[in-house]
Amino acid sequence: MSKNTILSIALAVCIIAAIGVVISVNLPSDNPKPVEKDILTITYNGIQYNYSLSELKEMEAYTDSGRMIKLSMLPEIVITDSHNYTGTNMTTLLQQLSVTEDNYTLSVHSYDGWISNYTYSMVHGEVSVYNETGSIIPNATAYMLITYAEDGIDYTNESGPGQLRITYVNNHCITSSKLWAKFVKEIEIITE
Repeated sequence: MSKNTILSIALAVCIIAAIGVVISVNLPSDNPKPVEKDILTITYNGIQYNYSLSELKEMEAYTDSGRMIKLSMLPEIVITDSHNYTGTNMTTLLQQLSVTEDNYTLSVHSYDGWISNYTYSMVHGEVSVYNETGSIIPNATAYMLITYAEDGIDYTNESGPGQLRITYVNNHCITSSKLWAKFVKEIEIITE
């Protein structure tokens, strides 16, 4: 055999091997990676933005503690235990969507049909913060989170939909339970 024939055969073998590798890499796997479902939809200016839990976790995480006061129980004061909540600061999420208006309302829809509305000021922490006796602390603020974990445990461990919550945190601060929401599925940004 001539040198050219051997080189031609070697080149043909290499090309066939390369084609085989390309085909095997691009074949569907027996164990396809599951597609993660979206757990949050945000509507802004008529456009819907969908987020999976992984996408929310890829954003800057914020962890802090907070408590609720149940004002509907007055004259008794009922304050929940403090927990550490982890999630995305609502202002961070809104910055990612380029929300620049300073006069909007967030309409938060939950799987159980509950709707909670939050003004620009509330989103930016201008809410009533209480002390242990139920009195309002002047000039205190809290951070609004879209929360996916409590005390380090993801809400995904719970069965059913609604793995997100709205919480207010800032070093064990106490805010009204009416500000908190659970089973969150959708946020509509209403500009005025």
